[in-house]
Amino acid sequence: MVMGRQTPRPGDSGFTRNAAGQRISKATLQVEAYGTVDELSAYIGVARQYVGTTAAAELYWLQEQLLSAAACMAGLTLDDAALLELQQAVSQLEEWTASYKRQLPPLRAFVIPGSNKANAHVHAARAVARRAERLAVRCHEDGLQQASVAVPFLNRVSDYLFAVARIHERKDHLDRS
Repeated sequence: MVMGRQTPRPGDSGFTRNAAGQRISKATLQVEAYGTVDELSAYIGVARQYVGTTAAAELYWLQEQLLSAAACMAGLTLDDAALLELQQAVSQLEEWTASYKRQLPPLRAFVIPGSNKANAHVHAARAVARRAERLAVRCHEDGLQQASVAVPFLNRVSDYLFAVARIHERKDHLDRS
């Protein structure tokens, strides 16, 4: 058997390049933070396959906004327009969340995810959003100032996803009645 030349790839050694082109460990908080936002987008992509048309469109929009949040975690400097868009996204999420909450009865007990596929996938995304938010806070506390913009956004993302999950749980309950 003839073996070709073995060329290690740059990432095989546990390092990557950050937004500034510096070589950093893949174990850094910053890489964990933007990687978690990427994971959140992937979970939302799965959830989109199971929710209704309106929520699917909202979730797609949310995935687009998450690109800016990931950029904040990566240490990229967003221009004023992108910062404003992320701040306006907070208001949009608050509006959608309030709209969903008006359709729901008051919460009287802890929620157990998984009443149906949509509910389960949206709750999984919500849990990742909470983790992303905690990592954004840690990034900001460690001196990554840009991460502070992502904190309120990620907080509203998880609130919104909780409302969407509850709506889909409710729809399952109504469908069985």
